[in-house]
Amino acid sequence: PEPPEPADVELALQQISAQALRAGEVIRRLRSFVKTRESRSEVVDPMQLISDLMTFAEPDVRVNDIRLRFEAGEALPSVVCDTVQVQQVMLNLIRNAIDAMNESAATRREITIRATRTEPDSIEISVADHGPGIAADVADNIGNPFFTTKATGTGLGIAISRSIVRAHGGRLSHRPTPGGGATVFFTLPVMPG
Repeated sequence: PEPPEPADVELALQQISAQALRAGEVIRRLRSFVKTRESRSEVVDPMQLISDLMTFAEPDVRVNDIRLRFEAGEALPSVVCDTVQVQQVMLNLIRNAIDAMNESAATRREITIRATRTEPDSIEISVADHGPGIAADVADNIGNPFFTTKATGTGLGIAISRSIVRAHGGRLSHRPTPGGGATVFFTLPVMPG
């Protein structure tokens, strides 16, 4: 093969440099946020938590012509969490679902948020899309810092979300959506008693 043109190499190096600076700025801001913000845990009704989140997410889904649905199990117990952090996790998962469906010819442009009691001591909140799903090689790397499948992604969204969920005593994972797509979910411990 022919050696690359110097102008092409220079352009590639400029893009690499810009992305490295951008990633550095994201990390700097996150560290500043973590240092200055105390966690504010409170007793929360998961139904209210998700209802409030849907108000925040509505503009994103509307502009992308996607329907947002919410399904909940009966009588969900309260959880103790930092609502801002948990809603940030949910927003990140919804934005990822939007991106997944925008990158494919999804026939059902719908995201479903579900809240269910999965075990006596925890609830599960899931975000299901009908995009292309998660390829096996991608699944092995999800949550690794700086791993991304997006052209403009930093690869930090899921890594940060996983850290937030772990700090709350839960776990974050994924599974296929029945009928096609991906479901990313996390658990939160229920309030004792």
